[in-house]
Amino acid sequence: MLKQPNNLVVKAKAPSNIAFVKYWGKYGVQMPLNPSISMTLSHSYTETSWELIKSDSFSLEVYLDGELVPGFNKKITKWFDLLFTLNSEDFEFLKTSKSIIRTHNTFPHSTGIASSASAFGALAMCLAQLHAKLNSRELEVEEVSELARLGSGSAARSIEGPFCEWGKSSERYASAIKDIDTKFQNLKDAICIVSSKEKEISSTIGHGMMDEHVFKDARIKQANKNYHDIINAMQNGDLMEFGRILEQEALSLHALMMSSHDSYTLLEGNSIELIKAVRQWRQAHKEPLFFTLDAGPNLHLIYPASIEEKVRSFLSSNEVSSLVSNIIYDELGSGAQVCN
Repeated sequence: MLKQPNNLVVKAKAPSNIAFVKYWGKYGVQMPLNPSISMTLSHSYTETSWELIKSDSFSLEVYLDGELVPGFNKKITKWFDLLFTLNSEDFEFLKTSKSIIRTHNTFPHSTGIASSASAFGALAMCLAQLHAKLNSRELEVEEVSELARLGSGSAARSIEGPFCEWGKSSERYASAIKDIDTKFQNLKDAICIVSSKEKEISSTIGHGMMDEHVFKDARIKQANKNYHDIINAMQNGDLMEFGRILEQEALSLHALMMSSHDSYTLLEGNSIELIKAVRQWRQAHKEPLFFTLDAGPNLHLIYPASIEEKVRSFLSSNEVSSLVSNIIYDELGSGAQVCN
């Protein structure tokens, strides 16, 4: 290890991602019960700076939009503990440093838009820079994905783009998916904010409920089949089959939440009404507009760029505008980046 200077500052940003096949349930150290596939976003991201100050002992301060947030310390400290346990020599420098982390999201926090994924993706990119400066070795992209995974499972999929899979080729890190048909190379995502309230229950608790879920084995079987089928659809250019699986996965995720032993519901009434409106519009216009949701009430509407104008017209209609408070128009992204 090189001698640590008194002060280092690094910056990075990482996007959120929206899963097509959902990761739900885990074992061991953030290992998935089933494989998942996601679309890396572009405009919905977390930007983070990490200041490392040489000290006699470890300490941590975390700021969100300039405000000190002690509640974030617990989750990031847990991440540090895993780093020390699994990669003790590589990150020994953290034990004799004060870390000041400043972060900003371009989208509402804790509303089911994978803020943990983008947050730990950005942190992993920052840590990779610190590692390179202090250990004289650049980390491989798979290693950065694995670092992100230790903080949040879905963060493994926020390092690369435009499409990633996790849990099939490796449970330790995510990988970019190749050979996708051109029909999927310009996908858009209109994120319809039904509610910006913080989720009533964390995804971590939700994942834990899968351990004893009555449908656990059936869900793992379903996810593996949907993984295989949606990959085929994306490689063969079958938008309608892709959309069918996309929506089935979203509804299965929420059905698992509602049928857990400690049942809970994250959908809002307007979420249901918007699902109905999307289905009616698709049937009337015969266009490939599909919905999905993460663990929250907000819909992601996935569609090709060729129908952008029609979708925007639909979303500006009185029928839809009364159901949502905001719409974030996003698109395929390339993954996490170092910020100069």
